[in-house]
Amino acid sequence: MAIGGSSAGGITSVNAAYPLNDIGFGALPGLRAVVNLWGSIQFQPGSIQEGEPPAITVHGDADGTVSVAFSQALVADLNAAGIPNEYHEVAGAGHGFGATGYFTTEVLPGQTPWDRTVLFLFDHVASVAPQAVPATSPAAAAVLCALLLLGAAAIVRRRSRTPLG
Repeated sequence: MAIGGSSAGGITSVNAAYPLNDIGFGALPGLRAVVNLWGSIQFQPGSIQEGEPPAITVHGDADGTVSVAFSQALVADLNAAGIPNEYHEVAGAGHGFGATGYFTTEVLPGQTPWDRTVLFLFDHVASVAPQAVPATSPAAAAVLCALLLLGAAAIVRRRSRTPLG
């Protein structure tokens, strides 16, 4: 299972995955990954311990809604605890899917934040155990199809802006 979201959804995901178990709520059973898109929170440094789930974080360095410093602090805590994580700070980017170029901006050669998120989830959730990606829920199938269509549409838009030659 993975938990994730953007903005307030990212904040909620990070809260649910890390500091809540420090105040008696307990860890989320089966949680294998966290997706934090321009969210993060300010929490007590050192509240992330070894063995907690890996995370991927994407944040624009010009975000005027949620400070990028929160994501930087989260990544520093993940690193200090030895938690696998991936961080993409998008230069000049603001807050949100469009502002960060989530589907279109390259953060690694030939890869967007969307591409990295899909690969991260595959590495930490889908490839861990066959039962980790249930296909029995119609709602889960609908969400997966919607995400795949959004990603495919972004790739088509990105390629249509590339000159042929």
